[in-house]
Amino acid sequence: MNNIKIITIDTIQKEIRSKTLLWLFILNILFILIVTGGINYVSSLVSDMGVPMDMKNKSIFIISFFISFWSGILGIIFGGNCVRSDEDEGVLNQFLSLPLSRFEYLVGRAFGALSIAFGFFLILNVFSLIIVIISG
Repeated sequence: MNNIKIITIDTIQKEIRSKTLLWLFILNILFILIVTGGINYVSSLVSDMGVPMDMKNKSIFIISFFISFWSGILGIIFGGNCVRSDEDEGVLNQFLSLPLSRFEYLVGRAFGALSIAFGFFLILNVFSLIIVIISG
């Protein structure tokens, strides 16, 4: 179990060093702002026409669905990317020469990718909730 913990921490550190998470976070924040602004704009247009449609209350559900879907995709991408980058850099053979089974290596990488995706999910949900509350 100790090996799995070490590989999990290494996965998280590896992705933080690559700065990919920072760019994804910035792009997701911009997307959330654009979607929230778009929902507010469409809702104001619809209410000006007199159509009884309350989209503003649905915006948090729309954004939450996007974040949930996107976080799952990120977990898959980061998990596959960690193993692939280890193979490309020639580190995979070094990992497997240690007293580490292949199962521990894969489970550690999977837990690391899931941790990244779950953290991303939580941060984006909190941020989107704050944006929706501020925008009314």
